[in-house]
Amino acid sequence: MGKGARSRTQRVLLKEQVVRMGASNQIAASPTAATDRADEEADGQIQAGIAPFAGHAEHENALEAENARLKAENAQLLAEIAKLEMLNGWYLEQFRLAQQRRFGASSEKTALTNQLSLFNEAELIADAEPSDEPEETVTYTRKKRKGKREDFFEGLPTEQVVHELPEGERICPICGGLLRECGHEVLRREVEIIPAQVKAVEHVQTVYSCDDCARNPESEVTTMVKAPVPAPVIAGSGIASPSLLSFILCNKYVLALPLNRQEEELRNC
Repeated sequence: MGKGARSRTQRVLLKEQVVRMGASNQIAASPTAATDRADEEADGQIQAGIAPFAGHAEHENALEAENARLKAENAQLLAEIAKLEMLNGWYLEQFRLAQQRRFGASSEKTALTNQLSLFNEAELIADAEPSDEPEETVTYTRKKRKGKREDFFEGLPTEQVVHELPEGERICPICGGLLRECGHEVLRREVEIIPAQVKAVEHVQTVYSCDDCARNPESEVTTMVKAPVPAPVIAGSGIASPSLLSFILCNKYVLALPLNRQEEELRNC
């Protein structure tokens, strides 16, 4: 066989060997590709199955956060309701006390004698026991209490206004004789208010001197003494007197009378 035939034969064999190796490689690679595709499809299914559960978890977290917020808001509202109920109870108690002071009985006595008797059982038992000792009746006199009107007039200076008949009318209409006084009767008592009077008071200081010292030619000094004068209420003030200050302060801070109205009242006196 010549060299050309051998080279052709070698090329054919080499080509067949290459074809066989390519086929074997393709056969070996085909299971790997199928496995990879199966794995990818399985991963896709797993991811598709996990996706709904991931969204459900996020929804549960949102619901738990909303539940916590609602619980905190509910607790805050309950605290405010308790505070308002306590405040409402206090206002109701104040209203009840005001109604009791306005319309209730002024006496501190109570009609619930049964409840009061729970605290003096010993006294009730002692009173229930019969006693053989004779009873003693004690009588006493009590001075009649003056009324509020008498208490008001007590201590006030009293001035009597005596009403008399003129001398020309003191004649008896029957016999024409002269009528004489035989008694007096107090018909009523009135309270008279004397308005405030404003007057000027001058403090005059008297100076005394010794005439004997003045007549004595040997005396070089004549004795002179001044009467003491009380100091003013406010130093350097020649108008403020104790009565004026007490009048102004009482009207200002006790009767709440403004100073301008006091000035007008004093000007009209």
